[in-house]
Amino acid sequence: MFLVVRQPRRLWLVSTGDYSYGIYLYAFPIQQTVAAQLTQLRYFHFAAALMLTLGFAALSWHIDRLTQSLGLEPPFGVKVDTEGFELEVVKGLGSCWTKVSFIIWEASIRQRFVGSYQISELVTFMLQHDVLMFNVLNAPERHPRYYDILFLPRGSRLFC
Repeated sequence: MFLVVRQPRRLWLVSTGDYSYGIYLYAFPIQQTVAAQLTQLRYFHFAAALMLTLGFAALSWHIDRLTQSLGLEPPFGVKVDTEGFELEVVKGLGSCWTKVSFIIWEASIRQRFVGSYQISELVTFMLQHDVLMFNVLNAPERHPRYYDILFLPRGSRLFC
């Protein structure tokens, strides 16, 4: 005895890509955000989180082709948080310095790790590559261990 089943037609949106990794990435943070923001609409959480997750997953799958077809150049940014070895990581950028639009660096204020950098070394290194400190992204603390610092190339339009 054989059972033959015809595969159903797929929606055009689903047939254009594999959104499973995007769903994996975005589902939990979106669910948590929806639950925190929509406290009065408890029964709406599932539908809202599902729609947002599918939307972000589809967008992340198609964003490269979309930006290319529109002739857009997305900014290239770097977020560095490697527990004391941030300076070594950024030294590895090599020829990519000219493509970097911003760097967010978790900079240790105190020397928290043996053999790690001092913040003065970080600023000096960035200046050598014509990248300047633009802003501190954390709220001030009385005894900080680190701050997330935004660095921008000297020619950035944000300095104007």
